[in-house]
Amino acid sequence: MRFGTINYWIAILSLVCVSSFSCGYIVANANTSTTDKLNNNMKAATLQAEQQKNEITIRGKDGATCTTSNEFVIVVSGVQIKNIEDLRYRVFCGDFDSQWVSNGTITIPKLHEPGAYTARVRVSDNPGDPNSGDVQEKTFTFFKL
Repeated sequence: MRFGTINYWIAILSLVCVSSFSCGYIVANANTSTTDKLNNNMKAATLQAEQQKNEITIRGKDGATCTTSNEFVIVVSGVQIKNIEDLRYRVFCGDFDSQWVSNGTITIPKLHEPGAYTARVRVSDNPGDPNSGDVQEKTFTFFKL
């Protein structure tokens, strides 16, 4: 009878150990999966915040969105690069091309016809060869009255 009782207790103990291990593995796996998801979400949110922080901001001088004169002044800002002196700016608007310049304030001339105008602004972090640098681009619409 003792032999049967011992086998009985060994079988129960084996089931408890296997069940505990399986349950523990499932819980640990679920916790790891949840942690990975949280970490990935935090990384994505941080990347999105950095991209927004580094986004080009384009405005008319003094916040203007229209002009009655034959020119419009664009002010480019918001690009967060360590050495701001290294930035180069270029604006295209119709036939106008400012070429690469070191000043983020650019005047678009020869606006003779009233209506909407769209300026394409490019910013590069390579002063020696702006076309081969890290170039960001954004458009801005303004109006000639």
